[in-house]
Amino acid sequence: MSLYSELKQYGELFHSIRFHQGLMLLDLKLPTNWKVKEILTSIGSDIQVKINDSNDKYQLISFYTSFDEESVNRLNLDVRKVIKYNLDIEEKNKLLNLKIIELKKLFDSNEVDKLRNINFEFGFNNGKLNIDEDDETYGSGERTEMVGEREEEGHGGN
Repeated sequence: MSLYSELKQYGELFHSIRFHQGLMLLDLKLPTNWKVKEILTSIGSDIQVKINDSNDKYQLISFYTSFDEESVNRLNLDVRKVIKYNLDIEEKNKLLNLKIIELKKLFDSNEVDKLRNINFEFGFNNGKLNIDEDDETYGSGERTEMVGEREEEGHGGN
């Protein structure tokens, strides 16, 4: 891959590339809310990071490593992982907000009796969402009935 192709993949995030005292520095202009150090730590990266400048929207970050082929390739891979993670989070948030709007419209335009019968099925097999059925957060997938009214009177309160 050419240098142009490597740098083009960063798109508008790319700011500069530098060589200084045996280090290769890649400067990117990233949104301030993006997780950078946390992602690098979670993937066990040895890439170093320095925040050079920031404002309410963006931060200019230098990613740097020693200037050898293996280290520079690692920097490129790790930075792409940081970008992918944050872009995925942004897309998930957009999708969540869209689904919330759709759900609000559904609730606004239907009777309560119809809404009581709404079922959300989780599982993405064959193109559907996958949820671990052993995860207690989502249950076993079996539908549980709500407790109904009792025929007899309960105990009196104190």
